[in-house]
Amino acid sequence: MFPRARGWRSHSCVFSIGLAEWLGDQGYLYVSTSDQFGQPGIQPVRPSWGVWQLPIYYMDTSDFSSHCFWQGNPNGAFSETLIETALGDDGLYVFDFHPIHLLLNTPDRDFYFAMRERFKAGEDLDRLAYDGAGTRDFFERLCSAMRQRGQASASLGAALDAYLAGGDEAEIPGQTAAARQRATRAP
Repeated sequence: MFPRARGWRSHSCVFSIGLAEWLGDQGYLYVSTSDQFGQPGIQPVRPSWGVWQLPIYYMDTSDFSSHCFWQGNPNGAFSETLIETALGDDGLYVFDFHPIHLLLNTPDRDFYFAMRERFKAGEDLDRLAYDGAGTRDFFERLCSAMRQRGQASASLGAALDAYLAGGDEAEIPGQTAAARQRATRAP
């Protein structure tokens, strides 16, 4: 369906080695299906089956649902620490936001499940959206911090191209010269 596509992510990040081999055979260069939530210094990796993996640093559903699987999360949902780490450290920081959670400004799972049927029924999104700290609020804080620091966003394909090129012609936004030097390698 998408003959020029170079990258791939499944719903719920479902993935397997067999699928990776098939994607490589189909000409895909990278996938983004694993997470390293909140981890600093993330770099692309190329497992033996050939397609590059660009790990996810932040996913809205993982963040606002973390209380379900990560008791004692020191930062809590929508933490400024996640933004500060991504903007102040070398690495590839993949932020994954779902459009519905941006539109609803989803603060947590319970809110989303309470609004999901109303959204599907066509109710006005402005009336359904959460008024407070939520996904859209966090996204806007991230964008503002990026603008203030002169850091631009890039597609996963462009970020991988820069990584593989060692940063000579293109740079991963926010990456230092030392990190680009370390990243230089043959694919």
